[in-house]
Amino acid sequence: MYLFSRRRRIDLGHMTKAVEWSVEATGKVREITGREVDTWTAVMSPEVGTVVWTMWVETLAELEAAGDALAADAAFVKSEEKADDWFDGPMEDRVASMVHGTLDPAAPRAEYVAVVEGIAANGRLSNAIASGIAVAEFATRVGGQETGFLVNFTGAYGGVAWITGSPDIATVDASEAALMADPAWLDLVNSVGADYAPGVTSTLYRRLA
Repeated sequence: MYLFSRRRRIDLGHMTKAVEWSVEATGKVREITGREVDTWTAVMSPEVGTVVWTMWVETLAELEAAGDALAADAAFVKSEEKADDWFDGPMEDRVASMVHGTLDPAAPRAEYVAVVEGIAANGRLSNAIASGIAVAEFATRVGGQETGFLVNFTGAYGGVAWITGSPDIATVDASEAALMADPAWLDLVNSVGADYAPGVTSTLYRRLA
């Protein structure tokens, strides 16, 4: 399974228009492609002002079909062109492969997603993947929310991410508190540090649509 993400930073001088368009565009993409698309914005994080659209697919062919459908819709393309002035810089697309974790359709809809991203240290990709799975399993068990572990298919080679969805901010708070209160969690994080390059980042996203 793959996670496709498209991110773009809002021009803060056009925040209202950019957010309104982002939500409206999400509905159009769902309508045109027939697929579930989620839209998020970074909060309480260095990437504040960034909007991310995400879609899960089983195969790259499904992703290609969705992209072709959007490109063939003249009204949607014109809408994208019109909205270009409300954003700062280019779009950034990325595809990551789910290595560990599951999507539970019966689970409460995530309103927040915590994302930790890193890159495997040179020569330690296999170690980084094994460590990543161990971290995801521990975070799921102690934090109480499913944590998925993904590895980049496109983007920075060796890039990895841990993704944890929560139904509300109180759950985010409780999950973080449970992990930080467990000495075994800190020991695990310390023990796997050498498997990743310096500069691991953590971002919290809130649902827009």
